[in-house]
Amino acid sequence: MYCSKSFFCKCVYVLMIIPFLGVGSLHAQAILAPVEDVFFYTFGGGQGSNTFLRYDITSVPSGRIIDSVFLTPYVYLINGGWNGNMDFWNVNDQDWSESDSCKLIWNLPTSDSTHQAGGFGTAVGWTQSVDLAAIFLTDYDLGNTYCSIKMKDPDEMTSVPMPGSYPLDYDDSLMVGDRAIAAIGYIVFYPHEWANAPPWLIVFYHAVGVSEEQGRMAALTLNVYPNPFKQMTDISYGIGQGAKGIELEIYDATGRLVRVFSINQGNLNNSVRSVCWNGQDASGKQLPPGVYFCKLETGDKTIIEKICLIK
Repeated sequence: MYCSKSFFCKCVYVLMIIPFLGVGSLHAQAILAPVEDVFFYTFGGGQGSNTFLRYDITSVPSGRIIDSVFLTPYVYLINGGWNGNMDFWNVNDQDWSESDSCKLIWNLPTSDSTHQAGGFGTAVGWTQSVDLAAIFLTDYDLGNTYCSIKMKDPDEMTSVPMPGSYPLDYDDSLMVGDRAIAAIGYIVFYPHEWANAPPWLIVFYHAVGVSEEQGRMAALTLNVYPNPFKQMTDISYGIGQGAKGIELEIYDATGRLVRVFSINQGNLNNSVRSVCWNGQDASGKQLPPGVYFCKLETGDKTIIEKICLIK
């Protein structure tokens, strides 16, 4: 294993979807944690590390337009000449598990590969993949329960797991890259056992038939900068025409409300305002580092932005 837990609570998140997304929202997002995740080594010109992730996607409503899908893990270790490129595949199997042999998992059929040319895991902290919507849609369009993702560094050419070997199901690490060739290097990121920092799969979607004009009339914007932040971050928000019942709130990763911002309900239509957040709850107590969610809501329309508070 590669690290010990310092500030994140240890508990298993099977699935996380923001509980306050309104049914009538024009646009929404689901934030999913894996139900299973493992990595194992392959050989044949190095010691390659390969990660497999399985997500329960049934909480994404059926019949929606999938706008984009991003894998967002927290990288805590970078070694060697890691250059940030990555290959992703859809694993065409609904039943693999962490207890299966490396050979069985490795030989599962894959499809819909997506290549990321750089920028993945090149700095310690949260990182984000390119759009993986094609991988997600392979299962979503079929109404499948799960979507599985295979991750492999395209720079390492290993192709055979050790005979009789089983995946490494650590509760503090997942790995991609090559441990034997320093010029290639590898990264290590947190698995689903880390409640505030699993490899989130963030799915953005909207209902069928939403016109561009409706979108403009009901436009909400929400931006957080800097993000991640240490001491202070600026939350700017825009309100569309006819906005009523405006709420701006911060929730922790368990869905607990920790901060409510007072919003002047005056003439906010088509305007952009901002507030500053210092990482404290409503009582002025400093909150621990981790993932938080800012919710902007007006009537039946909601927008969510993830915020990362770091040391």
